[in-house]
Amino acid sequence: TDCGLFVLQFDKLTVDSGAAVRLVATPVRRRMQQPGSSNNNNNLSVPLRSLSQRPSADDDSQEVEEASVVGQKRKIDNISSSHNNMCKLLAKSGSSTDGSVVLFLSEASMQGLTAAERRAVQQTLGGRPSAAAGATHVVVTDRTLRRPVWLMCAMCRGQHVVLLSWVKASLRANRWVSVRGHLSLRNAEGEELLCEEARQRARERPLLEGWKVFVFPSLPAGERYAALEVVAAAGGTGVFASLPPQQAVPKSVLRQLRQLPSLLLVGLQSDVPAARELDSSLPLYAPEFLFEAAMTQLLNLEQGSGQTVIL
Repeated sequence: TDCGLFVLQFDKLTVDSGAAVRLVATPVRRRMQQPGSSNNNNNLSVPLRSLSQRPSADDDSQEVEEASVVGQKRKIDNISSSHNNMCKLLAKSGSSTDGSVVLFLSEASMQGLTAAERRAVQQTLGGRPSAAAGATHVVVTDRTLRRPVWLMCAMCRGQHVVLLSWVKASLRANRWVSVRGHLSLRNAEGEELLCEEARQRARERPLLEGWKVFVFPSLPAGERYAALEVVAAAGGTGVFASLPPQQAVPKSVLRQLRQLPSLLLVGLQSDVPAARELDSSLPLYAPEFLFEAAMTQLLNLEQGSGQTVIL
């Protein structure tokens, strides 16, 4: 386990530093034939300073800023590519009768199907199970939805969110039937969720495309994790996401945040002083703002309620 933890920590330090990593693919046979192959580490080149000399809290050198900008650009490119690939997959499987259905079943949905029904979904209907991120259809059982992270992210990716009754109806028809009639979902307040309209908006354009989102580390760990997951699924970029939890934001980070365009701030009432120091003209949004936007796919920056806009 120590070896695995070391590799993961090495990867985290490399990504967080924004270091340029050069990978050279060398055939194994040729590598084994090279002199001193047991100590040959030339296939991975990482600038030494980026790993061994972490920047101090107030280090605002040009090198650190450039590394941050390069790292953020790489994340933006990766997220944009991931969302485009998802939209292409959804475009192919948008019809409920073309057979290319990839399902994510919530735990309750899984329990709502017998073993024979689960086999029939794959063998008769051609459906494939998947993790939430790779699914075309997310299946739920309860018409009154809570907001687990996987559901908010599914809305941001433009995936179908359907009731288990759709799977049951498809099994009876021996084909994938239309999702219409299986989309009547409500939130915890009993309000109807227009999931199909939200899905269309997400497919037309990612909710947070072009936005950088800074989630203050003061948020409880679970809430901060959920916010950052939603940001990524919605095509945005979570900046400085690796800051230690429950700690003050270093002034060097505030200086770099001032240079970022299209910045959204998400935090708590206790983060108001830091938000004012960063930029008094920027609103500070509560996590609820992100979660509401994820479920509706509407980013109402000027119309937030008192519960969603802190500053």
